[in-house]
Amino acid sequence: SPLSLVVRRGDTERVKLLLQESDADLNAVDTCGNTPLTYAVQHDCLDIVLQLLLLRGGVNVNAKDDCGRTPLIWAAQCGRVDAVEMLLNHGADANMGDRYSQTPLWWATMANEEEVVKRLI
Repeated sequence: SPLSLVVRRGDTERVKLLLQESDADLNAVDTCGNTPLTYAVQHDCLDIVLQLLLLRGGVNVNAKDDCGRTPLIWAAQCGRVDAVEMLLNHGADANMGDRYSQTPLWWATMANEEEVVKRLI
């Protein structure tokens, strides 16, 4: 989707414009099942994560990609502490696992992301 494209590029201003001036689908998925929120977390674009969560309602914070990973799992695995906190504060399910039932806590532990582990327990 156009929104996913500008999110992957980290183009904060265009994301803001798309969110304010269009009916951009916040939960559109690509061929891998990734949503704009997933891309924002993967690319460590916290300002975009915040825009997606706050400027418009309706973002599915628990959307799963083709491997069953949620944005929270990606944030935990990548050690994105601020994104973990934002997602949890907006209703992300810390107990939701991927297709192998591996939770954000499991991923953070495997990646040795101690700060994330502290926030998840």
